[in-house]
Amino acid sequence: MNPELPMMPPRPKTSMPVFLGGAKQIIKKCIGTVWIFLAAQLALSLIGTGLLDGLVWLLGPVLGYYQLVAFYDTAAAFLDFCTGLIGGGLAWYWASGQLKIRVGNVLNVQKLDSSVLLWGPLLAYAMYMPLALGLNVTNIFLNYFGLEIPVSGELSGLTLLSNVFYILLTVVVAPVMEEIVFRGMILESMKKYSPLFALIFSSVLFALAHLNLYQGLPVFGMSLAFGLVYLKTGSLAASIYMHFVNNLLAVVASYLPGAETWLGILFVVFAVAGWIYFGSHFEEFKAAVKGPQSISYWKETFQCPSFWALTVVFAVISIALVLSSRAAVYW
Repeated sequence: MNPELPMMPPRPKTSMPVFLGGAKQIIKKCIGTVWIFLAAQLALSLIGTGLLDGLVWLLGPVLGYYQLVAFYDTAAAFLDFCTGLIGGGLAWYWASGQLKIRVGNVLNVQKLDSSVLLWGPLLAYAMYMPLALGLNVTNIFLNYFGLEIPVSGELSGLTLLSNVFYILLTVVVAPVMEEIVFRGMILESMKKYSPLFALIFSSVLFALAHLNLYQGLPVFGMSLAFGLVYLKTGSLAASIYMHFVNNLLAVVASYLPGAETWLGILFVVFAVAGWIYFGSHFEEFKAAVKGPQSISYWKETFQCPSFWALTVVFAVISIALVLSSRAAVYW
């Protein structure tokens, strides 16, 4: 006869998720990853700019004016390229050690099928366009007060080589590094607790990391699309591809005369097609984010001083850019 098991008292009911204790630390590490991402790029930019200015001072007496301008323009573009590459790499290295995630385990190139190649970019523009439109409407309102949310983040050079560096930074380095950090590390580390929280949380951090409202608001929507596809397919390669296509089209719009107009029309068509696809596959996307409620995780996020510090930096820079637009108009 088996011995009778001792009677255990009933477990008290609680609304707190089972893994909240572990999630709290990961939330802090995810926010820390964004700070590493930004701080590394800022430090590299300051050091590189100081070295470049010193080099220009030394070469000033040797080079002519136009040669010096061309040299500075090319060197500054190369500096931006290295800053993005090394800064992203440092954040990747730090996050992989803190969050115990290997990119090779989440890349999953084999899941990048033909359907993702087609509908992935369409979904990104579907999420992007409403927020971009809202930004334009806001600017119309601000114009009555002589203000605007100025364009930020556009990169262009004076020389062929500088433009090559900027294109490589925008089309190759940014999609790879940003997707590794924000989807491959941050979203991946949180999805086991709550996929929906992980999706929105990683997108909020991605928006804040752009440090200006002009980029931050629309890319929040695009980040939701990147994250949805990542959760649905389990492939980091899929979100990198979507990010690559978006940035490539942005470069085309910037560098080809007249391309901005017809690409704008094309983006609207993409957005409509993306919403149609999203609606027809809504249950699949819903299943991808199905999981525990995320309220407790948001409470933990809002209790992190580092999150609010990042938010304040984003807000201060955004407001300063808006106010500086008024000064530029009067100037």
